[in-house]
Amino acid sequence: PSVLRFVVRSAAKNEDGKTHAHAGEFSTYLHVLPSELEIYIAQVLTDAQEKQGVSPSAFSLIIQECIEEIEYGGVLFTRSPRGGCEMVVEYNRGEGVGVVHGSHVVRESWYGAGEYATHTPRVRVRLPQFRTLQAYGSALERLYAFPQDIEWIYRKGKYAILQTRPITSITDGNWQGIQLGDAVRAKEPTRY
Repeated sequence: PSVLRFVVRSAAKNEDGKTHAHAGEFSTYLHVLPSELEIYIAQVLTDAQEKQGVSPSAFSLIIQECIEEIEYGGVLFTRSPRGGCEMVVEYNRGEGVGVVHGSHVVRESWYGAGEYATHTPRVRVRLPQFRTLQAYGSALERLYAFPQDIEWIYRKGKYAILQTRPITSITDGNWQGIQLGDAVRAKEPTRY
């Protein structure tokens, strides 16, 4: 039997918000053995204290079971971080940590708008069962009523959502414009 391993990562309330995010800024440790948890917890807290100047009591972290045998990992932006209406997918083979930190990124898709994304002729996504990931993204955007930056993995034929946060580069005004554009596109006839 394989040994249970963990991920130790930051999860502070002030880490991500609607107007700012610190994705990839703080340390994340993968494949941590149970006997190493105390060491890596201390390292994440020290890193946060050095980078944000907060005391460890004002910062929090998450300890998650490490998922092994990941086929793909990445980020799904339910809308372009540049303020466009299209979904954007960035990923790589294996764990998606490189995507979050900006290295080893494959940008496969500027995929279309929200629920109408399946109608765009520019689809180049090669991820398996991509429409399932797209549906998760659309559902999370509806749930939080704002465009989402979603970390995900694909393993053994299934997607798993690791976390979601607002896309901080999109303002409330941008979001209103995107929603208006969606409403107009919803009334247009489908083009293939």
